Amino acid sequence: MRIRPTSSRLAAMLTTTLLTLLSLEPPALAEDAPEFLLADLGVRIDFPPGPWRMTKWSDWDFKAEHTAPSGTVLFFAWATPIQVPIEREPGTWVGEIEGWGQVYVDKIEELEGSAPAVARVQTETIAGRPVALVDATFTFGEGGAPGVLRGATLEIVGQDLHLATISSARSTAACERQLRALVERLDFHTEPEPGRFGTTVEAKGITSRLPEGWRPPLDSELATLNASLQGIGVDDFTPCWTALRPVPGGPPDVMATCQGGLLLGVVDEHSFEAVEPVVRERMFGAVEVEPAELIQLEDRVGFSYTPRDGLAVGVVPYDQGVSRTWVLGQGELSSTLEAVLVSSTFSGPHPASLGDQLSYWLVHRTTSPMVLCPLGGCVGAGGLLGLGLLGMMMRGSRDKYADFEPD
Repeated sequence: MRIRPTSSRLAAMLTTTLLTLLSLEPPALAEDAPEFLLADLGVRIDFPPGPWRMTKWSDWDFKAEHTAPSGTVLFFAWATPIQVPIEREPGTWVGEIEGWGQVYVDKIEELEGSAPAVARVQTETIAGRPVALVDATFTFGEGGAPGVLRGATLEIVGQDLHLATISSARSTAACERQLRALVERLDFHTEPEPGRFGTTVEAKGITSRLPEGWRPPLDSELATLNASLQGIGVDDFTPCWTALRPVPGGPPDVMATCQGGLLLGVVDEHSFEAVEPVVRERMFGAVEVEPAELIQLEDRVGFSYTPRDGLAVGVVPYDQGVSRTWVLGQGELSSTLEAVLVSSTFSGPHPASLGDQLSYWLVHRTTSPMVLCPLGGCVGAGGLLGLGLLGMMMRGSRDKYADFEPD
């Protein structure tokens, strides 16, 4: 575990307060129960009766300490920017419930504690709300006294609220008691928005049903999602649809589908291998990427690429050029990409001129009865060949991308 120099005021407060004051009986503080509104989070913290002292108060985070003969307990409240459901329902989020522990390991490291370890993670309903509860241990500084952390995570609007109490190991009971009392007394001014998991989304002639565990972003989550999608070559996601898959204790997986400009002629399982290099070059430029896997949709084919771990890219031809889908996150993503491509419907078939169609039959369907000389049809086939060659020459003389510039 990396140990940073213990120079911050917060680390000094942790070490000094809990190592020197725990064994002392502190002076009594106000016994009233003060209330503190965290306006940006839409929640009010109401202290239970006792000697509490606020040490930091802003609209988005909070710190305090409780000093009593039973021991000193430090309290922290803060939020993370994605609303991850607490209840473990099928398809709601990806990842094990133990992922919640990482939030509090990060907090221990931020406070310059060492050797953090998560002992238990569970969910429980407290005051009518689902709560993820975390028990963790650590030491104060390198080789210092043992400490404990008790954490509670709840959903708020567009975010998750995290509460943590910290004390020495000898004050574990007080640490647990104070956390539960603080959770029970929370006053929520707004209710979390329900996530529309598995809903239908639309973008410029493309309609898709999101896979299990995926939902559109809430307004307050858009900045985080757009930052995660930076680097895919899209400047404006307004005409696209976007989605995310919340992950406990980590960044969300994200996905976007946008229209793009690319004219490919007739694309199906017969022409796929010949067209695929054109699609790959347009999507990835000079970057070396393995050829696409063919994805069979109801009325067309799609291209599925996995350029690297944590990225899957899909392309589907339709009447407005191509649909481009990016999936970014952790773990295996190609099955998620395939699920969303197969669920999608499109406003029309990909454009193909007469020359495109003739070229398709003569180049990719040479063994089809439509091309081979059926009985009494050789003259017609010869005329078809002539028209095909003429169409190919005409098609080669024009800019194949001119009619379909991406938005």
